[in-house]
Amino acid sequence: MSGTDAIWRASTLLRQRIGAAVEGGDGSIQLSPPNTENDQAGADFSLWLYRLIENEHQKNVPSQRVGEARLRPTPLVLDLYYLLTPLGANEETRQLRLGEAMRAIHAAPIIRSDPPDAAEREAEDDGRLGFREELHVQLFRLGLEELTRIWESLSQPLRLSVVYQVRFIRLDLPASAAPAPVTDRRVGSTAETEGAL
Repeated sequence: MSGTDAIWRASTLLRQRIGAAVEGGDGSIQLSPPNTENDQAGADFSLWLYRLIENEHQKNVPSQRVGEARLRPTPLVLDLYYLLTPLGANEETRQLRLGEAMRAIHAAPIIRSDPPDAAEREAEDDGRLGFREELHVQLFRLGLEELTRIWESLSQPLRLSVVYQVRFIRLDLPASAAPAPVTDRRVGSTAETEGAL
């Protein structure tokens, strides 16, 4: 279960995974669109979250019972799409960096978060659930036309880049009082039932 910080936590965890594989570490990976400012700042990568969509396969997940009298509604489940762009002074450096990052993600495509601490468990009913899941990261096959449109929207020339899909990010809702169980199958009052007979 995850709270409202789940999207940011997912970005941070993916950044750390890539940073562990490249020489500069995650401090050299900018979570912003690729542009000349990233290059001038000496960053190795731009890891830009450019798209979020609701996962259609997780819409019918049933509500979960929390304790005896509380019910947690179906969460909003998202898929995240990141544009990973290697930066650097020359083409050789960019291609080498991209190869390192892609190999690291391919070798370990599941990123597990740390178990919740006591504060996260206490905040469970407030909807601030922290991040308690595992992320599944996969290379997303994007056509050249759609990739070109992304770069056009940035007003940048097309550069070497790949897209990764990260799923599933859950935004849980706070638990609420569960409806009372059905104890009587009769419809209407006893007088109405007797009159119908």
